[in-house]
Amino acid sequence: MMHDGIYYDLVDDHAVVTHDGNSNCYSGEVVIPPTVSNADKTYPVIAIGQKAFYQCVNMTHVTMPNTITTIDNYAFGGCTSLTSMTIPESVTTIGQNAFAGCTGIKTVVYNAVQCKTPQWESIFRNSPLETLVFGQHVQVIPNFVANGQTHLKSVTLPNSVTTISNDAFRGCTGLSELTLPESLITIGGGAFSGCSGLTSIVIPDGMTTIGGNAFSNCTGIERLVIGNSVTSIGESAFSNCSGMKSLTIGNSVTTIGDYAFRACRSLTNITLPNSVTTIGQYVFDNCSQLASVTFGSGVSVIDSYIFDSCSQISNVYCLAITPPTFSYSDLFRDKENYDHAELHVLQESLRAYKTAYSWKEFYRILGDVILYVPGDVNEDGEVDIADANSVTEIIINGNSSGGHTRVPQGDGEVDLADVNGDGEVNIADFNAVIDAILHGK
Repeated sequence: MMHDGIYYDLVDDHAVVTHDGNSNCYSGEVVIPPTVSNADKTYPVIAIGQKAFYQCVNMTHVTMPNTITTIDNYAFGGCTSLTSMTIPESVTTIGQNAFAGCTGIKTVVYNAVQCKTPQWESIFRNSPLETLVFGQHVQVIPNFVANGQTHLKSVTLPNSVTTISNDAFRGCTGLSELTLPESLITIGGGAFSGCSGLTSIVIPDGMTTIGGNAFSNCTGIERLVIGNSVTSIGESAFSNCSGMKSLTIGNSVTTIGDYAFRACRSLTNITLPNSVTTIGQYVFDNCSQLASVTFGSGVSVIDSYIFDSCSQISNVYCLAITPPTFSYSDLFRDKENYDHAELHVLQESLRAYKTAYSWKEFYRILGDVILYVPGDVNEDGEVDIADANSVTEIIINGNSSGGHTRVPQGDGEVDLADVNGDGEVNIADFNAVIDAILHGK
């Protein structure tokens, strides 16, 4: 049946958009209605049939109603004059190659909230997609929308997104800016792998899991901040981020997976928070410029050769009272690296480290680490309103509020007033002290 220039198949109690049997049967702007009538009966339009608009090279725009649940295989394949597309919220299924060969599409608004994954890796295969905007109700970013879209420059993620699926933006080399919403909980494996144009990543507070290879081979990332709710960093999550110069890890991370920061060759110092208990194998392998590393007080198990090919390390600080054990082998594969590195530990732990496996290999072991309570800015042994006042005074006057305000850790020293560890003393540190007072953190 045809209605207002659009062909339909009437199936049971619904209508499916189709064609007249010939290619290129549609042109110009096409507006699909939510319902059509035939013989005094009304049918909801719920699907775009297989090859319904296939190779309609003169069709410039399509508007789909919020009744569409299915966009079938090759539905818009080869529609070269389309420049944008809006996927309705109602869509639950997109078929293989639904928009393949739409070489003019540059902007997509994706509103689907419960869409299934097609077999093909990308529904916009061979389309020069540049801008991708997700609707305000989307919670899960699927893994087939932008995978391999090398032209993609801009992605807008609403504050409803909780999950970015595995491989969702893998290989999107043109993506240069990315803001992750506060609603985000999980970034799947390989989600941004190979996005070499990214330069700065801030993992928001509220996120808990970073999947394996999530940002691997993102060679352009220079700054990485991992929020204070992340508990696990997956295997190879940031491997080969060779441009990374700044790394801040939040104080909820307990596990760092194998190879997590392998070949991050621009890192010179790393500080692991006290929350980290387990460190996988080869985590910092081939971080060739790494000079200083600080292990927090909670670390207990370290896997094999986490500093393999890290020949520049000269200072290792370990705040753990009991020397961490090794699940298989040493810190360094090349034993000569122990010969020019100093180990700094708590005075009361000095004897234990001098006899502990692997740790005892350092050419010099010093008991000069000062353990302090985060937020105890004035070093009186308590975190209270006096510490908040000390931070306020430093913010206002730009100087120390008295007492020992710096302690050795990582690359030299850390300012006690920099409570959140972001390298600055500002209102965020004041808020961190208040949070510690209220919640005992």
